[in-house]
Amino acid sequence: MPSEISLLPNNSTPLERGIEHAISKGFDIPVRIGTLWNADTCPVEALPFLAHAMSANFFDPAWPEDLQRAMLRNTPELHLWLGTLLGMHLALKYAGYGDAVIIQGKQAFVGSDWVVGDPNQPVGGPQRWNEFWVIIQQEITQDQLNYLVDIAKTAKPLFTDLTRVTVEHVNQVVGAPWNVGDETVNVGSTYKIGDLNA
Repeated sequence: MPSEISLLPNNSTPLERGIEHAISKGFDIPVRIGTLWNADTCPVEALPFLAHAMSANFFDPAWPEDLQRAMLRNTPELHLWLGTLLGMHLALKYAGYGDAVIIQGKQAFVGSDWVVGDPNQPVGGPQRWNEFWVIIQQEITQDQLNYLVDIAKTAKPLFTDLTRVTVEHVNQVVGAPWNVGDETVNVGSTYKIGDLNA
């Protein structure tokens, strides 16, 4: 008979206790369960499972460990603001694009965050009230660009359209083509999201 504490009632049969003993060895987990639900104490190999359990919309196992933990730590806040302009800004920030500039609305003033309808700047911004652009100030790769577009499209308000992403600095030779979806675009240029089959 097993000597550990049993969950079975006192009138259980020897067969039931034997089955309990055999099964309990399969669930002998070397990690405390409480640590699995914390982004800071969860083992690295279990972070994708924690992301799934927390319904993390933005998580990539290929990210560095500190970025994975930061995204999971901030997932409840992202869920609170998802589908708002603040939610999109936070999602980009937590994914490592904190310096991204988001320009929204008709005739928005380029170079400032979330300016809508500046009458003093008639040229240079999105042309409709529900359009927005994202300007990235850092070097990124093609995969990072595709992921940034996915993050922005997932976190944006439903009534808005991501129409452009401008990459200020790139991590490839200028003029080298990138494939975004089924289309090829030039590095370092601005492209319209609607024109690509991403």
